[in-house]
Amino acid sequence: MKKRFMLMFGFLLLAGLFMTTKAYAQETTDLKVGKVTGSIVNVRTTPSTGGQWVTTLSESCEVLIHGQENSWYKVSYQGNIGYMYAEYLEPRANGEGKYGYAVVTGSFVRIRSIPSTEGIILGTLSEGLNVKVLGVKDGWYKVQYGNVVGFMNPEYLEPIKMIEQPKTSNNTGSKTGSSGSSTKKTSGPSSTAQKIVSTSKQYIGIRYVYGGSSPSTGFDCSGLVTYVFKQYGITFKQRTRLYLDGANVSYNNLMPGDLVFFDSNRNGTIGHVGIYVGNGSFIHAPRPGAKVRIESMTSGFYRNTFVCARRVV
Repeated sequence: MKKRFMLMFGFLLLAGLFMTTKAYAQETTDLKVGKVTGSIVNVRTTPSTGGQWVTTLSESCEVLIHGQENSWYKVSYQGNIGYMYAEYLEPRANGEGKYGYAVVTGSFVRIRSIPSTEGIILGTLSEGLNVKVLGVKDGWYKVQYGNVVGFMNPEYLEPIKMIEQPKTSNNTGSKTGSSGSSTKKTSGPSSTAQKIVSTSKQYIGIRYVYGGSSPSTGFDCSGLVTYVFKQYGITFKQRTRLYLDGANVSYNNLMPGDLVFFDSNRNGTIGHVGIYVGNGSFIHAPRPGAKVRIESMTSGFYRNTFVCARRVV
């Protein structure tokens, strides 16, 4: 009798664990798309009417849904990420449309023929490259990179803002950089960007120190960038992933003050960052044993390992 009771208890315990796991999975919201049903709907930084305003969406706008907190959906629209009231959004599992762009956050991430790990591998993208988001199917992003259209796991993509290249009357097309995405040319760098370049040059000769983030201790590559930008009130989401901030800029449209990123270890991930100073050169803290300096990125190692650029100011 005791043995039978123990067996029954064990069965019930396993069943309970299974049901708990299943219930938890049901509570986790997969990637979806949604159509705005309100005439003017605000997107906020937090799931509350007290959250700061991010952007305003009009009726019939298509957004990506990344999750839900109580009566609010976490959404992204053209690189703007925030929360909107669930009452004004009609969600669905699959959909196609113009959902903006996303940056690859993993190394050697595969594009597949179908939204499954069983799909044929159409290509592999390295960290920092950008893809155009065409839709969502079965919890996967449908994306385009160059001429390749396929599906990518959303775990390795982050929505970003993108400066689009405007259409021209002669329809000659637009140039693209290593990211495979076109960008807009503007008249020149902002005054803040010019000041950032001037300030960064003050630290030429400061020694490289891994993890260093000030002139007194020394700089590593991201330490130099964050220290200079912070002097102008600009902070970043993650020091180790500065490419998540700003708008994408192609190599051909670089301007002073842009952040430039490199696959310095040639392993499919971004391993180095600097500040573009103009004339094909950038300032950076290169490596142990070296000092902050300006180098060319028009040829050689830094041209060959260039991945992407971001315009923060």
